[in-house]
Amino acid sequence: MVHPAGQMLNALRWIRTRFRKRFTRELGWILEETASELKTERLSALSRRRVWDLRLQDHPLATALCCHAVVFLGVVVAFIWQPEVFPSLAPANSQPILLVAWQVHSSFVAIAFAGLALLFQLSTEPLMAAHTVRALLFRKTRFALLLLYSLIGSVQLAVVSAWLPSDGALVLELLFVVTTSLALIAIAYSLAARTFTDAQFAKNLGQDAILQSMLNSMDSTWASVEANQRLQQVMGRDYLLTLNSTVIRELVVAPNDIRVTDVHIPRLRAALADLVNHTIVVQSLAATDTTEVDVESVSIADEPRLFIRTSIGERIGSGNAVFVIQNPENYTGDISRFEARLRAAVRTEPA
Repeated sequence: MVHPAGQMLNALRWIRTRFRKRFTRELGWILEETASELKTERLSALSRRRVWDLRLQDHPLATALCCHAVVFLGVVVAFIWQPEVFPSLAPANSQPILLVAWQVHSSFVAIAFAGLALLFQLSTEPLMAAHTVRALLFRKTRFALLLLYSLIGSVQLAVVSAWLPSDGALVLELLFVVTTSLALIAIAYSLAARTFTDAQFAKNLGQDAILQSMLNSMDSTWASVEANQRLQQVMGRDYLLTLNSTVIRELVVAPNDIRVTDVHIPRLRAALADLVNHTIVVQSLAATDTTEVDVESVSIADEPRLFIRTSIGERIGSGNAVFVIQNPENYTGDISRFEARLRAAVRTEPA
């Protein structure tokens, strides 16, 4: 029988494994790596302040969690230590004030986000794409960070007011949760309201949105071209394969119209290695006991070869295959298992 401590340890290990799989980017996907390299190259040309600004925008949940973790740690220390903070101004009991602060904070946040979402719908430049302007305004106002920070703050206020009330916790929560949330909401409202009061700001916002959209499109195109070039270095296309009289077999047939979004190069290399290791040619050479082998007796042209019929970003019609294997009769491995490995090496989406 497993000890309860061992069960808890196994549960923590399982949670850690699931967390890593969920939030850790899997290496090997060629388009993801190419886009990441391009992003790193662009960040290297920016100032340190701009880099940190972009990272905060890209990781709002991690930023909000880290900020509140520091505040909550201070609250726990204050609850254990029980320091006297402003003894002449401190209330006799901090718990009712924390409860009121929690209610006021939750009410402000609920009303503020409804109004801010309405401003996003109205504050768009008529000559520009509305969704593009909204997306840029969403990032400029730090809407995601503001939302997550406020929601986590409300939960933290509820926990502190119920179980960890103290004078130090009251000061920390009012200063770093309530006041900070209201300040972030005020900044977001001021930026959104400028689109109504400042015509030049609205025009610049629309132009920035168009430029950002063009830049994202160029980066996406460049990353796709570079990823396809790297893919061709690993596996060739079957442009002339249909003109040959050799036997072929289609693999990973699309049940519906799909588009290949990425390819996992290490898995593709492993599949190619498996193809080489399970051929009649290799087995015949390995079974030869003599040191001299008649190379002319081995038909290299008949060895199985794997080709890809698409590129990253291309559309594949229903019933068409992503891969094709030439001379499949000379492959001695499990073809269904080989096809499953190929299926795991590509990412697709409905076209």
